[in-house]
Amino acid sequence: MDRMDRVRAMVLESLLELVETLSKRIDEHGAALRQSEALTRYALIDPLLRELGWDTANPALVIPEHRLGAGVADYALVSDGKPMVVVEAKKLDENLHNAASQGITYCISDGIRFFSVTDGRRWEIYETHLPVPIDGKRIVSLDLRGTPATEVCLKAMALWQPSVQQGNVMAAEKPIVGLDAIGQTATADAADNPNATSQQATTYAPVSVQQTQLATHLSPVSVPNAIEQEWISVSEYSPAKEDKAPYELRFPDGSTTKIQRWFMLLTETVRWLYNNRYITESNLRIQDTRNLIVSDSPFHPGGRPFSQSKTIGPLHVETHGHRWTLVRKIRTLITRTGLASSQFKVRIATTYEPASAPRTRPPAHSAPTSVPNTGEQEWIPLSDLNPKGRDPSPVEIQFPDNSKVALGRWNLVMVETARWLYRNSYLNARNWRIRRGTRYIVSNTAIHADGKEFHSPAAILGSLYVEKNYSALNSVKNARTVIERAGQDPAQFKVRLR
Repeated sequence: MDRMDRVRAMVLESLLELVETLSKRIDEHGAALRQSEALTRYALIDPLLRELGWDTANPALVIPEHRLGAGVADYALVSDGKPMVVVEAKKLDENLHNAASQGITYCISDGIRFFSVTDGRRWEIYETHLPVPIDGKRIVSLDLRGTPATEVCLKAMALWQPSVQQGNVMAAEKPIVGLDAIGQTATADAADNPNATSQQATTYAPVSVQQTQLATHLSPVSVPNAIEQEWISVSEYSPAKEDKAPYELRFPDGSTTKIQRWFMLLTETVRWLYNNRYITESNLRIQDTRNLIVSDSPFHPGGRPFSQSKTIGPLHVETHGHRWTLVRKIRTLITRTGLASSQFKVRIATTYEPASAPRTRPPAHSAPTSVPNTGEQEWIPLSDLNPKGRDPSPVEIQFPDNSKVALGRWNLVMVETARWLYRNSYLNARNWRIRRGTRYIVSNTAIHADGKEFHSPAAILGSLYVEKNYSALNSVKNARTVIERAGQDPAQFKVRLR
């Protein structure tokens, strides 16, 4: 039995005691619990979440009243700032079906893979993006009163924090050894065979698993004279007008394809969805606003022909539109086929001049640069940086913990600064709405204080939005403002220029 199995065994034993306690609590206080959702959460739901490793008082793990679609969910179980599971609470014995239907729809729209609804006694967990009817999305269902306590414990382990944070939300059918014998068996195994294999350890058989396991390691694609950036989910990708097309697209099954032009993002997404039968005869006419994205003929409603049509098998794809329109079409297309845009990722490369390349002195008549004369590849603190239009663009930013992220554009200074602050809990629900005048720099919604939508929003881990529509100078000023509001020193954030 390895360390994780021993931890799991201890959790199961403790969980068994809690399940019995909660069952008695329902017997004793059922009438009051049926009248109050708040009491149900306090007496039944919170204790189970805490037992499974979710400290409900820690915003880094559990976000209460999480914004979801057009509403608010009671809990978001979080890993690295990203909601992994949304939990909707109801008072005891309240109907769960309506909440499940609406919650799944919102989760698909927001790119959240798992949704759970509970009345404290019954728990249902859904994998929202499976391309099946709602009942087929249900991967776990348990009842504290209608199911043996040991089986409840095994099913509840689907929400065990270490598993959820790895994306492994699944129930266990039964342990190979019983709960009451786990400790003795582990001791005997260790004494008889200290080199026992993992097959002799306590293991758990999954009841329901997602149909496709995503690849966790992918071979990097070589791009000349480029800084290879991390994969960006399509749900968070917000290209600026000066951006070049991403050079690679990754699909939910881990396969990748190279991209040369913007329209290929759409055509290659259609190709993968069609080849994997997410687009079939039943849903091959997919519309975005008034126009079709994909159809079996190259004509929009009313008979108007596609402006720019590409053919994928029997399908016609309307590829007309600027880069932001194409990304929006991709998100719509993915959602309509029952998947999540967060499962599709792009990778961009910022080209740069290699350090070994010779540099030429600027002509005598050139306008002076407004950044400090620090020499090639030196780091400039944000506190000293005031770029103007003629200045070289940023290559990289370094954070106080010495981690670095490739940039390429000035507005990414603000975006990546906000991302780092949020991931490290310096930006949170108490201070994440920061504005200049009537315009927000950072907010939990992409709406300015005057009611206007963000012109060029960048989503951060599905919870924050950064307005990118600022000049180079204002992007740096905004970054400094956000850093200071988060209680940090802009001098500890450094940028390296071309």
